[in-house]
Amino acid sequence: MATRIRMKHPTTGLVKDGFTGFSWTSLCCGGIPLLIRGEMAIGLAIVAIHILFSVFTVGIGWMLFGIIMAFVINGFYTKRLIEQGYVFDDPDANKVAQAKAKLRLA
Repeated sequence: MATRIRMKHPTTGLVKDGFTGFSWTSLCCGGIPLLIRGEMAIGLAIVAIHILFSVFTVGIGWMLFGIIMAFVINGFYTKRLIEQGYVFDDPDANKVAQAKAKLRLA
């Protein structure tokens, strides 16, 4: 189950939700959650790869790629937010510590 964590950009003040853990939506839909979160280029690339795997493996690739993406997509998205300058701004310090541990951040 994914854990939602609040993130804030210190310069612009924009607040977004970061996620850690297993993504059930990515298990079923591949890169569509990234599209919904605004990561258009990467989301479209993942959807295209997902479709190609499905076509060339007669559907088996859909399941395998979906399982792989379900485990990595939330961490990938949250790390991209950190690269863009966002910092953890969740009032629950325990949740922040767990997110840093899951993402292997110092």
